[in-house]
Amino acid sequence: MAINCATAGATTTAALNYLETNAVCKTAAGENNAQCVSNYYVMQAHHDHCAHEDMPLEVETKIHDYENFYEECEIRRQFDSDLPACPTIDCNNILTDMGNIVTEMSEADCNTGTTCETSATCKEKYQKMLMAHDTCEEAQLPTALETTLHKYEQACEANLCNTSPAAFTLDTSVCEVSSPATPKVIVSKLILGLAASVAYLLM
Repeated sequence: MAINCATAGATTTAALNYLETNAVCKTAAGENNAQCVSNYYVMQAHHDHCAHEDMPLEVETKIHDYENFYEECEIRRQFDSDLPACPTIDCNNILTDMGNIVTEMSEADCNTGTTCETSATCKEKYQKMLMAHDTCEEAQLPTALETTLHKYEQACEANLCNTSPAAFTLDTSVCEVSSPATPKVIVSKLILGLAASVAYLLM
């Protein structure tokens, strides 16, 4: 099943509503509940793959409240030939290299008017934040960095960049569970999760 970014707003809002109305989904037991897992994967897959303008801000923000309860399925954001490549970062040194980035962007007024579009400092920091969000392991990222990124997306839209090196077909891309050891491929787990959730929502 392909992810349809054109309908991501309605699809992910329905998934988030399910998670929020079923308290078990926001606990460690949620990963053992098929519907919680399915709806989480629907939300996460669209969040990671689709452009920010396709996603409701509430979903982009609240997804981070659930990440610690579910095994992550890594899925890349689609490549856009009109955008430059994001700057290279070192995910192993996020706290050292980017530990103050949230404060620095606030102090530079990057979310005010056209500042992010015209400021080289804001552009660099936003692009590094985006690269970290899309490519680093969940455990490597401070929650504040992830949630702040979404707050700046509108103001910094002109500074979007590619976190994927080239265009790819989502259905044949490898989806891997984040693991410090050997990652395992769970393409079928993601697709079945999406299918199960759609079937549930249509009931």
